Amino acid sequence: MIAHKKNRRQEALDLYEQALKRYAKDTVPRPYLTAMTYGNMASIYFADRDYERAEVEFRKVLELQESCLDSNNELFITTRNNLGSIFHQEGKLLEALEQYQKALTLCQCVFKTENHPTRGATEGNLGNIYDALGRNREAIDCFERSLAIYKRCLPPGHYSLVSSHANLGHAYIEIGNYEAALNHLECALTIEKQAGHGSQNNPISLANILDGFSLLYLRQNKLTQALGYCNQALKILPKGHPNRAFAYRQLGSIYRQMGIYQLARKAYQEAIIVNPNNEITLAENLHSLGLVQSDEGKHDEAIISYNRALEIRKRLLPPIHPAIGKLYNEIGSTFLSTGRLEEALEHFQTTKAIEDESLPEYHIERARTLNNIGVTLFKLDRPEEALAFVDKAVAIARNLLPDTNSLRIMFQTTADFVHKRVETGSSEGVQASVK
Repeated sequence: MIAHKKNRRQEALDLYEQALKRYAKDTVPRPYLTAMTYGNMASIYFADRDYERAEVEFRKVLELQESCLDSNNELFITTRNNLGSIFHQEGKLLEALEQYQKALTLCQCVFKTENHPTRGATEGNLGNIYDALGRNREAIDCFERSLAIYKRCLPPGHYSLVSSHANLGHAYIEIGNYEAALNHLECALTIEKQAGHGSQNNPISLANILDGFSLLYLRQNKLTQALGYCNQALKILPKGHPNRAFAYRQLGSIYRQMGIYQLARKAYQEAIIVNPNNEITLAENLHSLGLVQSDEGKHDEAIISYNRALEIRKRLLPPIHPAIGKLYNEIGSTFLSTGRLEEALEHFQTTKAIEDESLPEYHIERARTLNNIGVTLFKLDRPEEALAFVDKAVAIARNLLPDTNSLRIMFQTTADFVHKRVETGSSEGVQASVK
């Protein structure tokens, strides 16, 4: 245990193996101590990001606990949460969801009060999975419950309050509620600074907040601010940490929106190198790489990247996950750019069907898809149908974005043009929102 705490991991593993051999020779079974030892070994493997071996050890823990503990023992909650964390890191989101749901059910049985930090942590874990699954409203509900629990049972400067506010900030960005997102991110940063966690003591937490600000400003097209926060996050994240993949992908998106495609492509490739074994993350990075390839006019390469990402997402995510719809949208946009209009329309309609099931009525991604359908219909000489879609895109943008936002202006310009030119049948001047 001392070697474990001092970060001498191989020495610790050797000692744990020796302990297991001693327990095996004992005439009296020691399932509790054996389970604890397997758990310690699993924690080392998890810290080393050897998730496959960590899963094996935690499954041994669970099996031993089931043999010697009451079914409502608090230790089961820890083990379920640990297994959920492993599955999350491996991109096995539905398996992670199952473990966290079992952990939450146990919390309700084990703890006499809702105001227990373990329950708050479990609600937060569930929120992270719902967020990854694109179930944004459910994620927000979990994060709000987690935050409420932490406020009641933890001191004001506790780091769990920081993570709850940061998680809510990210979640509100995804549903387009930028005001709420900014409020939670500012709360997270304030607590982080006042509590003195600092970049040296908790760089992962601070980087998560900075990434949130970067994403928020990127979505609002405030690129200089987005770039500044992203570079700050990369500066404090340890080399090789999997969170650097998100920061590099964010950096690529900023450079791409700036039109600096060479730097964007380099950042996306760095993201792939940092965390190649998590397939969900790999799909996100391939998706991003496809975007910059499309911007550079390398449409065939972009289609290959999109389809690789789509294959992964269809295998690992629910069929109505917004990330799957997003990829159909990107492929459709590439077909639109190369004049393959019927194929483009088919892909945009697939996206719309997914977003109708998975996103709220007023979400900016739905506006993009509706605009793309309208543009494609217009180019297919179906102007009356096009009008309905571009008008819906404008209505959503008006609800979510300020007057000066470039995306809102583009939607409005396209709708105005379609209205003015519908009699002529010309398709010149309309724009797809493929970015």
